[in-house]
Amino acid sequence: MKNTKKINFLKKDIPLIILASYQPEATTTPEGYNYENYIELVFNIRKLGFTGKIYFKEHDGTFLYTWFNSVTQVSNFRSRDFYKQLKSFDCLFISTEDYEKIKYNKKFQSIIVAINGTVAFERSLNGYHTVIAGSTWFKKMPGIINFSNIKDLKSIPLSIVKKNNNLAIKSKKYLLKKLNRSTLVNISNIGIGEKDSPFDNSLVNTYKIELTNFIKYLKIKK
Repeated sequence: MKNTKKINFLKKDIPLIILASYQPEATTTPEGYNYENYIELVFNIRKLGFTGKIYFKEHDGTFLYTWFNSVTQVSNFRSRDFYKQLKSFDCLFISTEDYEKIKYNKKFQSIIVAINGTVAFERSLNGYHTVIAGSTWFKKMPGIINFSNIKDLKSIPLSIVKKNNNLAIKSKKYLLKKLNRSTLVNISNIGIGEKDSPFDNSLVNTYKIELTNFIKYLKIKK
């Protein structure tokens, strides 16, 4: 993306980085809940008194207007005016390459905000907090801060920007409790980035066993 800005590691103020989701996608519509639009999210961040730098990292998929010979519809959600409106709130833009350099750098402290996405629980598993504006299945996971619960962004507690090893341990326990014996194998390969990939026979057999056990479980619960 043009006009991306490099983050200065020496700055003492704590910046805020918005990690955008690909749109259109269920992670923002409907799971964004009150925040399906990033313009509205940035507006409310400023409204809560945040005067520091806001960096906007675009999702890499946004630059794909076609995917496997089909139109992605991303143009419905991104336009030149979209980025102009972000700039009107003094947003800067950071590339994926620059973000990758600093995302787990202990010397660089920042507030990470997302509407939704796996980046939030990945950060929790690594011992970092993330502010989530949408409604996610893992919203009660340690490390997840609900944006709607924030009353003020004029001052930022250092505890939410520093790495916390205890948080990582609690997050792993949360996921184990939440997901163990509660999921089905991904037989249709949803979300793996490959289209028309053949079914794996071993996955089919595993799926049948899991589905049968799940139905039995539901009958017992009745």
